[in-house]
Amino acid sequence: IVACYFTPHSTVQFLQDPDEKPWNEPGWLVWYASRRPDAFLSNLLNVATHRPYLIHAERDFSWTISGDVSFQRVRWQSNAFNLVSFDLVPDNPPVFADFFAGSQAHEQQRFYRLIDGRWTLVTNPATAVMASAEAYWVYCKGASTFQGPLDVNVRDSGQLTFTAGATHRRCRIGNTGINPAAVTVHRTGPLAVFYGTMDYTTLSYTTHRLGDSLSLRVLEPGEKEDVRLDVESSEAGTQEALLEIRHDAGARAMVPMVLTAP
Repeated sequence: IVACYFTPHSTVQFLQDPDEKPWNEPGWLVWYASRRPDAFLSNLLNVATHRPYLIHAERDFSWTISGDVSFQRVRWQSNAFNLVSFDLVPDNPPVFADFFAGSQAHEQQRFYRLIDGRWTLVTNPATAVMASAEAYWVYCKGASTFQGPLDVNVRDSGQLTFTAGATHRRCRIGNTGINPAAVTVHRTGPLAVFYGTMDYTTLSYTTHRLGDSLSLRVLEPGEKEDVRLDVESSEAGTQEALLEIRHDAGARAMVPMVLTAP
């Protein structure tokens, strides 16, 4: 059984026990294996990106998912528990208290994680370590656009798209944590990428080739940096690269870059 909560504008209470079968309530979509007698009730038809899924397994298993990377910001539902997950640096994940320290909407520090089949309150957010792509129930008080200590904004939906007539894009990177932070940008893929710097004393703009990684300046709490990214128009067809933007508090964002064929 696989269930997913889709309703974005109604209050939802977290589950104490997945055996309560929450998918019988409005807002839940569910898939049942075809061999089950209730398979005809399935209304979850595909796996979408950036959505947490509640999976009931009959036995232990490993599941490898392949597909294209896309970028999306968390959309919080106010005054409710949200079922959300975050992209974190695998070898340096933060604790709950540090990750949410910069958000007034999450000052209550109310987080639930699934342990041995039951949703369990995180009783000590200052020591409990988060995990990348693990879903949690997180209470959001009031409206919020908080994304963690790292805030990345791109205009395009899901990726940075370049064409022969539009070969540069801007990516805004912000430190929304409570401490100064170093931010690094890592690039993989065949698409050649350049970044620009402005010399305000001479008002000259210079482009530099982006190698495998780039260290940005240390950002103070609340500070943002606009990074201009350029590519060269090519006749070689569609080319791609993937940016991994890392915040030294353990948060990261994956942003695909695509140069479409002319």
